[in-house]
Amino acid sequence: MYGLYDTEGILRFTCSDKEACIAYAKLFEFSSIEFSLMPLSDLTEGDNN
Repeated sequence: MYGLYDTEGILRFTCSDKEACIAYAKLFEFSSIEFSLMPLSDLTEGDNN
């Protein structure tokens, strides 16, 4: 699992297992409105244009 803060101060983390990402959010007591899940493929497709 990797995590970084972006330029807007948002913690973004990635993991190959969706359930592990949810467990990580629960560990830090993020509520469901404080995080969202999105596949990495959606993020990289737009970068190629």
